[in-house]
Formats: sequence, structure tokens, C-alpha cells
Amino acid sequence: MTSIEIRVRDLYDDLNDSEKKAASFFLSHVDSVFVLPIAKLAKQADTTQVAWVRLCKHIGFDGLKDMKKALFNELNETNAPTAQRESSGFFTDIRDYNTITEMADAVKTSSICAIEDTMKLIPPLWSVPRGKSSRRTVCGCSE
Repeated sequence: MTSIEIRVRDLYDDLNDSEKKAASFFLSHVDSVFVLPIAKLAKQADTTQVAWVRLCKHIGFDGLKDMKKALFNELNETNAPTAQRESSGFFTDIRDYNTITEMADAVKTSSICAIEDTMKLIPPLWSVPRGKSSRRTVCGCSE
């Protein structure tokens, strides 16, 4: 599942009815987003082209084209061969290292990758619709 699908699921309850139709279609037919023009997406989702654009804006994109591009990039990144991801430090088995320093560096690199991947899931502050707060209380504390 991509971070875009996760964002759509996370924000689903905040969408209006026509945006929910687009979101439901998107979540059920992710691959169709690439091959269908916006008019056909709207027709098959039983909603409007404007609802698709609003959905994309609601989840932090400039429009459908911007979302398609990000989705394409993420799917290509996700489908990268495992060996390629392992060689880039994406996955690391610390048992393969001989020293504490090498192990610590491997854990640090993996942690940075995990944090960067998590940040991709969080919509930028400027993409939060007006009237909605992006702040969340963590451990009972907030700024």
C-alpha cells in the first residue's frame, strides 16, 4: 500500500460525499488512475471531475496529474528489487558487521530511512484544508 492510499484512507471521513466516491474508486482501482482520463474516472466513480480534483487537493496535491506522478514514482520505488533496496541501506542485517561502529552505522542508516518514509506519509502543513488542524496530541502533550 502506498503512502497516498494511506492518506486517502486516513482522511476519508473528512471528505464530502462526492469526494468519498472518488476516494472509494481510487482505493479499489489504483491501477485505473494511470490509464483513465479524469472524465472516465469521474463517470466510473459516479462523481464529478471536480470531486477528483478536490480529493487530490485534500490529500496534498495540486491536482490529479500531480497525484498520478507521485503515485507512479512511489509505486516504482516500492517495486524496486529487494537486492537494490538492501544495497542502498534500506534493509540491513547487523549480524553481517564485525564492529560495534559498523552495527551502529547500519542501525542509524535504517532509522533515517524509516523516519524519511514516515515523513512521506504525513501531509505537509500547508496542504491541510482551512479549518482543520494538523496538530495531534502525542503522549498527552501538545505544543
